Amino acid sequence: SPLFMNDDLPNELYFKNLIGGNNYMLNKLRLQESMADNQLKISKSAYVPNIALFGKQTLYADNLPRNLMPRTMVGVGFTWNIFDGLNREANVRQARLTKQTLTLGREKARNELSVLVDKLYSEIQNARDNVAALNTTIEMSRELVRIRKKSFQEGMATSTEVIDAETMLSKIQIAFLMAYYQYDVSLASLLATCGVPETFWQYSRAGKTEDFIFPTYESGDSPIIKE
Repeated sequence: SPLFMNDDLPNELYFKNLIGGNNYMLNKLRLQESMADNQLKISKSAYVPNIALFGKQTLYADNLPRNLMPRTMVGVGFTWNIFDGLNREANVRQARLTKQTLTLGREKARNELSVLVDKLYSEIQNARDNVAALNTTIEMSRELVRIRKKSFQEGMATSTEVIDAETMLSKIQIAFLMAYYQYDVSLASLLATCGVPETFWQYSRAGKTEDFIFPTYESGDSPIIKE
């Protein structure tokens, strides 16, 4: 795909807000934390007595006296384990520690992802600043190549000076390409971190591309940039 830059990139806060709801790692930890919370509730329920209700209604009984078999019966069953060797306490403690560990792990992961977003967004801004600075430098280098070639034709400059100017222009062009490349790689990493990697192509289609041409040129000719 062509290298591009998008001037309508949202601010850093927008991407930080995406982390909480879209990052697969945080979603996984959040689900595990919910499961640990349910396990803690189940462990605590061992302290509660078990109560069972039952009832019976005889709809039809032929030649069966009521005093021998009541037509309606209602009962309650109650069981309560008073002591189980501290197994309940151990289960509750383990479930609580598991939940706390997952909660701390989720907060740590969120902080690390937030720092990563800061780093990637800073790389994107640096790449954009480099392109802005290199735009002017490229124009100056191209003008220097033109002047050196003109001076060489007039006998006021050596061929080495012309080659040096062309080499400098090529280096700046490569640096320009690297800035675009760094922008695209950092943006792709940022979107993947935020859990929305599929939106990369939307930014790509709406971005500005720069097509560089490095043709095979004869001595004295210089590389050009396609406008």
